[in-house]
Amino acid sequence: MVPSWPASSSRLAEQVVRDELGEAAAGPVAPVTAEGGAPPLRVERSRPGWHLTGIASCTPWSPVPRSLLVLGVDEGDNAVVALVATETSGVEVRHRAGTAEVRFADVEVAERRVAHSADAGAALRERLTVFGLLAALDRLDDGATTESERSDIELCRAAVGVAARSTRSGRPLARQHDVSAAAVVVLLTCARLGLAFDDVGRLAWHRERLAPLL
Repeated sequence: MVPSWPASSSRLAEQVVRDELGEAAAGPVAPVTAEGGAPPLRVERSRPGWHLTGIASCTPWSPVPRSLLVLGVDEGDNAVVALVATETSGVEVRHRAGTAEVRFADVEVAERRVAHSADAGAALRERLTVFGLLAALDRLDDGATTESERSDIELCRAAVGVAARSTRSGRPLARQHDVSAAAVVVLLTCARLGLAFDDVGRLAWHRERLAPLL
């Protein structure tokens, strides 16, 4: 089965491209990053542009994206955002059971399609959290059978909407508060509606992170 990713994740990825790179991406756009402790995707200087290498093992691929929003690091382990067209030379996709593995073999990336920011590392982690929450809400939506459940999901979407807007904020504490608040709301709703979440420790982590900000 080829994995799918929610349209809302594509819209958020497109917004990240506009915010960080100042251009409109050809959609759909799939966010791509290394998962589960794997070595990060590396975007390293190779004048006049950059070269991208690494493996993203869990990338949804349905519908087929036209562009990839790569969340990686540079030579100094600083967070980097890069935009890569799916058909770019050096991009290889291997479909596996439940995942799509994307390999980047010395992929050339133009200067204008790579961005750094002083707060990029934390900001990208918040955005990845939002991507995960959006995917969880889409799964909840598919299984909703009552008006009460749909109402709960809409409330969750409102909280995640606030978090998504907050990820573009230059105020780290406000962003941290909004993302963790949305995560707590969504994860508790998932548990109450019987949707198993893949990382039980995530709820406790967000609760701990939220506590000193209240």
